[in-house]
Amino acid sequence: MGPRSEQTVLISRSDQIDWVSSWQNEFNRLPTRAEYNVLRDRKIKEELSVIEALALRLDQNDPVIRRRLIQKLEYSAEAAALGQVDEKELRSFFEKNATDYEHAARYSLHHIYFSDQNLQDAFGRAKLALENLSAGAVPTGDPFIQQNSYIRRTELEIAEVFGKAFADEIEILAAQAPSISASEAKWRGPVRSAYGYHLVKITAYVPPRAVTFEQAYVRTLNDFQAERGNAAREELHRSLFEKYKVVLE
Repeated sequence: MGPRSEQTVLISRSDQIDWVSSWQNEFNRLPTRAEYNVLRDRKIKEELSVIEALALRLDQNDPVIRRRLIQKLEYSAEAAALGQVDEKELRSFFEKNATDYEHAARYSLHHIYFSDQNLQDAFGRAKLALENLSAGAVPTGDPFIQQNSYIRRTELEIAEVFGKAFADEIEILAAQAPSISASEAKWRGPVRSAYGYHLVKITAYVPPRAVTFEQAYVRTLNDFQAERGNAAREELHRSLFEKYKVVLE
């Protein structure tokens, strides 16, 4: 490391108060004199080690330190941008994105499954079964790995089981007869899923329900702050490109 002239390092009064406060928060009491001396020596060692490491440029070309510096810079930009949230602006954000906060529609349905792993034509079998059901036949199909009935499930929950295309088709079928009762429900299909084809009977449909700004306040605030934070990071990087000239050798 080589000899270096003595340097003075000032440990401020506020730094020492912070040490004691941190100790008190962790242990719920003030440190004893002996404990404070150990704490003081450890903190001074940390401070001197950081100063020496920076003097030796040990922070250079270290990916962990670089990532942390970037994170702190971006965090500072986000914190400055968030500040005090104006409720009028927050309400405007909620109204613009109101559909994101409404209670999702829910569907209750039964289904009959026809596997496309079967050597026979799954679509054709499903279509023939639908004709037979219309004539009063007992519904039959292939065994399904999960349930044959689903009660009050959202479109997202249905998509998690059957796939998005199936859930989208259920939404369309429900919209065609939104107020039909369970006794009036009819088998429809075939509807394609990630597994094969299905005949579907939608027995209940609860349309999406709007919520008030007050009911969605916490979610709205979180989303608003996330959007503003993202914008702050984008503005930070844009300003850096304006501030510095980059030359590629």
